[in-house]
Amino acid sequence: TSGGVVYTRAAEPKGPMSGFGYSYLSDKLGADQASALRINKLPSGRAMAYEALNLVDGNRKTGDIAAWLEMEFGTTIDVAVIEEYFKALESIKLIIRN
Repeated sequence: TSGGVVYTRAAEPKGPMSGFGYSYLSDKLGADQASALRINKLPSGRAMAYEALNLVDGNRKTGDIAAWLEMEFGTTIDVAVIEEYFKALESIKLIIRN
């Protein structure tokens, strides 16, 4: 397994983070900070962000999640991009560091 931090999804809120033009991340973090996240600048970045959060299970390290996304999307992903994204999610209490 790869290195990194392990996170768990918080009990609330449940469900997806966006829909019908609403973004929970932009609402809670701020639109400028959310759009500045490097994951959003990658090809398929929104899909990667969605999948990265789905992979948060209290067992997988950030390095494992980055490797999974690399296989799934067929591209190289710097683990620092995933860690930056997860730190943003942690700051709005969507995920919790184990």
